[in-house]
Amino acid sequence: MEGRFYVSNLPFEAFEELENGYLLKGIEAFKAGTWRGKQYSVENLQEMADNFKALKEENLLEPPMKVDHSESARDQIGWVQSLYVEGDALLADVLFTEKDAMEKVKRGTWKKVSAEIYSNYREESNNRSYGMVFRALSIVSIPQLKSIKGIVFNSESIEDEVTIEMTEEQMKALLDEKLAGLGENKVDFSELSTNLLDGFKSFYSDEVETYKEEAKKAKEDAAAMAKAVKANAIANEVKEYSETGKIVPAQEEALTELLGSFSEEQKEMFSKFMENVTDVDVEGEKSKFSEDKTDADLSPEEMAKKYLG
Repeated sequence: MEGRFYVSNLPFEAFEELENGYLLKGIEAFKAGTWRGKQYSVENLQEMADNFKALKEENLLEPPMKVDHSESARDQIGWVQSLYVEGDALLADVLFTEKDAMEKVKRGTWKKVSAEIYSNYREESNNRSYGMVFRALSIVSIPQLKSIKGIVFNSESIEDEVTIEMTEEQMKALLDEKLAGLGENKVDFSELSTNLLDGFKSFYSDEVETYKEEAKKAKEDAAAMAKAVKANAIANEVKEYSETGKIVPAQEEALTELLGSFSEEQKEMFSKFMENVTDVDVEGEKSKFSEDKTDADLSPEEMAKKYLG
């Protein structure tokens, strides 16, 4: 299949519901690069990951997950549980303690993040300088660093989310390297590596196709629901016109068909027009704004031409 997949961080496998909240793994929080004139290397990212672990083990610092870089406890929605480096990115596992916050993440409302970093953190309790330390992670609408992936959890369509981080050659080389390190046995791992690679590709291809099918069905269900809602709204509108004497019962079917063919703009124009229509002569089945033929005799196309021009 075309595209690229996440090898170890599939967005639909990164979420776990726990007793004390919702753990979301692999959020891309920061990257190496030059930001606001300051250069951050991969070594700096590793420094932050190491300091995070050291400070957490000593109960000295626990970076919060919050909203809009707020300093208020009211805007805190969880805690950063771990930090680690993959490639040129600093990833965070975050425990969301607030259910409503996690719902916004799952719907895709919240997905952009921004990191807060101490350039040279000094801990007062032990009078020690740690250097670069991760202070907090915040949900934002427009991050300063546009290239940060942030939260990739059900925020786009499945086709957009499923990307691959490794080429086939890179995956095979990685498998060969791992298998070759199993021991000093002079074993030819090429066949086993090929089988593992084929199995890997087959498994994730099936997983991706499954989620694509689910996404497709969800879109079809949503379209069907929208169609049903529109039909119900038209039926109610036509019924109201009939009950208020603006059309006669014989005109209901033709008007229902006509409104179903209208665009939203045409429908709005027609509704405004009908606001000024006076009562019809129900006994004679003839409307006061009819000409030679009653509206019941007109086709939907003729009605549209008559009233919308």
